[in-house]
Amino acid sequence: PTIGYLADRHRARGGSRKFWVAMGGLSVAATSYFLFVPAEPVSYLYYLGWSFAFFLALTIFEIPHMSWGSELSPEYNQRATLYGFRAMAVQLGALIFYALPLLPLYTTSEYTPEILQDAVLVGIVLTLAALVWTVWGVPPGEQLPARQRDSIKQLLRSVLNNRPLLIYFSAYTLAGLSYGMWFGLIFFYIDSYLQLGQYLALILTISAFVSMLSALVWPKLVKRTSKPFVWSMGMLIYCVQGLAMALVNPGAFWWLPLGIICLATIAFSCHNVAALSTLGDIVDYGRLKYREDRGATYFAINNLLYKVALGVGGALSLSVAGAYEFSPTAEVYSDSAIWGLKLGFLYLPVALMIVAIAFIVKTPITRRRHQIIAAYLGRHGRNHPGPSV
Repeated sequence: PTIGYLADRHRARGGSRKFWVAMGGLSVAATSYFLFVPAEPVSYLYYLGWSFAFFLALTIFEIPHMSWGSELSPEYNQRATLYGFRAMAVQLGALIFYALPLLPLYTTSEYTPEILQDAVLVGIVLTLAALVWTVWGVPPGEQLPARQRDSIKQLLRSVLNNRPLLIYFSAYTLAGLSYGMWFGLIFFYIDSYLQLGQYLALILTISAFVSMLSALVWPKLVKRTSKPFVWSMGMLIYCVQGLAMALVNPGAFWWLPLGIICLATIAFSCHNVAALSTLGDIVDYGRLKYREDRGATYFAINNLLYKVALGVGGALSLSVAGAYEFSPTAEVYSDSAIWGLKLGFLYLPVALMIVAIAFIVKTPITRRRHQIIAAYLGRHGRNHPGPSV
């Protein structure tokens, strides 16, 4: 949130997100090398220091980058399309990572330390190439009139009194808890329980490719319906895959869990498109109601809540499975251990997502309301005091 607030203050004084994205991206490229390709021996202080530097650099890059997308276009459908391309890029990066062990350059299809370090080098090259494009090819976004005055009281008011934002945070956090539980046990479920570890790289590669293609579909559906509807539909797909995976037993063909995991990654793609573009619309609402651009701050708080939820969800899923004495090294699993695994990996995440959907459908910034907000901001300026909203 500190990075988000500072990025907003810089923009309020006439700056742009491009500066933060460029500096953060260069820092990510540098720190990732020292963190993931270290010279031996490595001390815990070395790991601690470069971990801190890497995640700080990632935050400096990520928060302004996400909020920048909502500023490149104020139009409801175009904003969804922009986040659709962003979701495609995210999944393309995942696809490259998952597919590396399958290349003939390597003697194994497993993720060895050599492959992981090569993935970092590929990521650095892609990051630097994208930064060149960013600096010289991407428009800076809408420029705001310079504003100098601000206060913590105004900041807290624009967050705590923003009902659409609080509803959104509730939905996004619950979804993060559900995703964290899913990710926390996916490897054990496929590798240890279903005994399909040899197919894991192929399953993740294909599912990432399917997810990347689905990112083209969600913006089109937004044009025909609305962002809350599309977001809810994607989360329902996630619930269906959770219930379907519970029916898959050891000895099943590998393509069966592949199809179900593809449903999960399609839902993740929907989340990245519909949810983030919805937050962009809420940023516009905040500008109208509070006469201040809090774009990076809103995205930063959202990112913090989501990452905390992912971590808590992952820990919760492992704790639930462990409470029922599930062990990934066991040769035979009791009915109790299997129940604990499915409870932590499937049933509880689905229940959390159903509650998240209940918040999503209550999102008050509909297409019509956003058109009214955008029209008023377009006529009177993005920081002009608006009507009572």
